Amino acid sequence: MSKLFKHEFFKLFRNRTVHIVFLITVVLSAGIALLMVFMPESISGGVSGSETLSMAVGGNDVWLIMCAVIVSSIVVAEYHRGIIRNMVMSGHSRCKIYLAKYIVSLVTAIALFTTVVLVTLPILSIANGWGDAVSVGTFLLMYLHILLQYAAVIAIILLIADLTRSTGAALGANIGLILVFTIIGSLGITVEVDGEVVMAGNRVLEFIGDLYVGVLSTRAATPDLTTAKIIQYILTAIGTLAIALFGGMFLFKKRDLK
Repeated sequence: MSKLFKHEFFKLFRNRTVHIVFLITVVLSAGIALLMVFMPESISGGVSGSETLSMAVGGNDVWLIMCAVIVSSIVVAEYHRGIIRNMVMSGHSRCKIYLAKYIVSLVTAIALFTTVVLVTLPILSIANGWGDAVSVGTFLLMYLHILLQYAAVIAIILLIADLTRSTGAALGANIGLILVFTIIGSLGITVEVDGEVVMAGNRVLEFIGDLYVGVLSTRAATPDLTTAKIIQYILTAIGTLAIALFGGMFLFKKRDLK
C-alpha cells in the first residue's frame, strides 16, 4: 500500500495541471482578499480574519471545479494509457488502487482549500483584525467540519471520473452536479407570516442540497449553527462519503480495464 501512495504522490507532484491549478488558486485568493480590503467598507462590510472561512467557502463552486480538474487529470488519463491495468497485473488489488487514488485526491483537495484559507486569512487579519464573528476555537472546528464534507464530495468526483473515464465527461458531470445541487439548496417556498408573504426554506429541498458540499460547507461556515444542524450535516457527509466511496470501489472491482 505504501508503494501505491508513493507512486500516486510522485505523479501528483509532477503533474503540470496540478501546478497550474494551485497557482491560479493563490492568485485568485490573494486578489479576492485584497479586493475586500480596498473596497469601501460600506460595500465589503469590513471582512475580518474570523470571517475568512465563510468567505472561502463562498467561492466553493470554483474550488470544487478545480478539484474536479485535478482528479480527472490524475484518474482518467491513466485509463487511456493502460497504467491502471498494469498496476492490477502487477499484483495490486483493485480496492487498494482505488483507495490510494481517493486518499491522494482528498489530500490534494484539502491542500487546495487550505491554500485559500492561508492566503486570505493573513491579509484580512492584518487589514481588519480578527473580528468577533467566531472565536478561534469555533473557526478551527468549522474548518475541520468542512474538511469532512470535502471528503464526501471528493468521493463523488472520483466515482464520476471512474464511471465516465473521459476528462470532458467527468468535468461536465461534476460541474453540472455542483450547479444543480447549489440551485436546489437555494430554493424555497413562499409563506404568509402576519399578512406578509415571505420566502421560507423547504426542508426537503434543503436536505437534497445538503447532499453536495457546494451547499453543505457554506452552511457549515455559518457561526450560528444549532447542535442539531451540525449533527445533521456531519451524518449527511458521512453517509454520502460511505455510499460514494464503497460504491465506487465495488464498481471499480467489476469494471473491465481494457
